[in-house]
Amino acid sequence: MIKTKVILLLLLFLIGVTPLFSQTKNPQLSHWEALISRQLIYPKEARISKKEGLVVISLSTGLDSNLTEIKLEKNAGKLFDDQTLKAVENVRDLWTDDMIADREPGETYLLVFNYYFLKEGNSKQDRIKSAMNLIQKGKPEKALQIAERMVNENPYDATGLQLSSQINRQLGEEAAATSDLLAYQEMSEKVLTQIDIKVYTVVTTRTVTGTF
Repeated sequence: MIKTKVILLLLLFLIGVTPLFSQTKNPQLSHWEALISRQLIYPKEARISKKEGLVVISLSTGLDSNLTEIKLEKNAGKLFDDQTLKAVENVRDLWTDDMIADREPGETYLLVFNYYFLKEGNSKQDRIKSAMNLIQKGKPEKALQIAERMVNENPYDATGLQLSSQINRQLGEEAAATSDLLAYQEMSEKVLTQIDIKVYTVVTTRTVTGTF
């Protein structure tokens, strides 16, 4: 199924109709993600020290799609790791096999938690908007820099890869565009969801951005 999706995306890309930033959400999985998100706050000590972090948790599934193991894949320090793992463990018993009905059973998937300070112009939506504006102004090279920065800061977020693929195609860099597209598809298959925990001054916000 994964190979079929890659081929289909590649064909759509080559004929110029790849949908940008499209995503579909499994409603059962979305509810499970929301239960996790509600438990998360930006740690007080991290806010005071202005520390950011990226936590990645892997979910191993059996051939029957049941959840078999929850493991910390990438840590960001005890302040972030402990509460993130606990939030996922708290809803472990609510996992159902239909949460990955549209994915391969027996695989390991990722949950990505991005803790960061929200500044003017640095949200994902702001960066996408800036890149699109630069493209419209005939400055795709500068737009590509934004996409590459998104990938470097969070390599688990497929949005930057998809944006980079589209821009490289516009620049005539077909090899780079195809490479980014395939990397985007691979990451989209691997990451179940991304939850952003953003803080601006004393207010914490949580956003479930899902799969791409």
